[in-house]
Amino acid sequence: MSSVDYFVDRATPRAMAALHHLVKASGHKPASITALESGGRPDIPVADFFAGDLRTPEGEAISQAATPLATIATFAGVDWLLDREPKLAELNRSIGRGTLRLLMAFQAYQSVRQFVLKVLAARALNPTSHVLVASTEMLPDPVVSQVVPDLVIHSYPVNGLLRRYWDASRIVLGALSRRMQLRLRAGEVGVGVHLGEMKVMASHDNDLISDPTLRGQPHWIWDQDDHEDLSVLVFPGYHTNKELEGLDMEPFEKAGVHVLSDAELGYSRRRASGTALDRDLASLSRVALSLAATNSDPRTRWAAGAAFRLLDETRTVSAVAKETETCCFLTAESHLLQSHAMAVAAEKMGVPLVAYQYSSLYTPTPAMLSTADHFLLFHKDFRSLFEYEGAAPGNFHATGYPYDCVFDRVKERAEEHRRNLEAAGARFVICLFDESVSDGPYGSISSDAHLHDIHVVLRYL
Repeated sequence: MSSVDYFVDRATPRAMAALHHLVKASGHKPASITALESGGRPDIPVADFFAGDLRTPEGEAISQAATPLATIATFAGVDWLLDREPKLAELNRSIGRGTLRLLMAFQAYQSVRQFVLKVLAARALNPTSHVLVASTEMLPDPVVSQVVPDLVIHSYPVNGLLRRYWDASRIVLGALSRRMQLRLRAGEVGVGVHLGEMKVMASHDNDLISDPTLRGQPHWIWDQDDHEDLSVLVFPGYHTNKELEGLDMEPFEKAGVHVLSDAELGYSRRRASGTALDRDLASLSRVALSLAATNSDPRTRWAAGAAFRLLDETRTVSAVAKETETCCFLTAESHLLQSHAMAVAAEKMGVPLVAYQYSSLYTPTPAMLSTADHFLLFHKDFRSLFEYEGAAPGNFHATGYPYDCVFDRVKERAEEHRRNLEAAGARFVICLFDESVSDGPYGSISSDAHLHDIHVVLRYL
């Protein structure tokens, strides 16, 4: 029996049992066993590394190389699942635009990227090793071998069978709990504002801020003439009801922006019950629920659970849109559930969905992609970042940077800050911008590397 070096992600009992099975099946006994992460058996050594310092054979930091590879692997895994399960594929077609496919990719991406990072780390530490990494529950080994073909990779379930079945149930129960919450909180009247003739429904993925000098959302309302005919209905996104109760809504209401409450959502949902659109969405929901409850494959159950949650949220979005006669949906990059639900509602109702660029990465990721009718770009050169193998908007438009309206507003505060610096003795100001600093093993820039960059600038000066 020949000997090879093995890497495991963490030397837990489940991982070591999987490794024992792999050794017996392959006939390659371990020359060494190294864990990538601590928290397992104390007799198994743990590799000391930082992803930002490790390089691929092409010389790229693995923390950067993992992002495009994870996108490829994620969509390959999703497409593999859709090809394997006809009922799931039919559900994706019935929902339309490939929105379910994109939602599945978005929800799987982070765990897939973590998986790919571990694989790349093991390859960088020992290119000839065998690697055993916990499964993302999305990627079968054949898909992984397509992404990194020159490495012997095996996966094992990170969770037991009951836990994997519970994941789908948890998604469904969460959607049903939200439905019951809206039913119990439903008010006796609908949207309680005097709406303009044009109603735009927007998803919200940042802080609700009424100070026009700060980068918040909705950012477009402070730089306009008095548009009395325009009303913006905002889904609160990450904000809880308690957080919303502490916000002063008067500046928003004066600007024609209304943040939708659970009472209003519940009222609209109740009124829409029994309509043709709601019956259609409910029928698709039952298909998804049945697939999540009865299918024997945990991956399919998870995807069907995600579809059920998406469709239930779409019933809420479409109910409010129908009641208020919304003429347009508006969202940033589609990473909120409401954003995906708006894409489904747009397809079913014939109401256009407009999405706008919010980030600027070097490669497409599922969180950046959208199935909107129209997508607004900073510049036409960004287009390639927002379309990927069947996941793309219907039309692109280069409209500029959406936050440029804030420049004039911060001028006074910036000038005051500059005067304070000059009073303290500053004669020349250099700004050093950083994206993120992390000290875990899978980060891109460590604290030490960040301090080194600052020291280099100081020595140059």
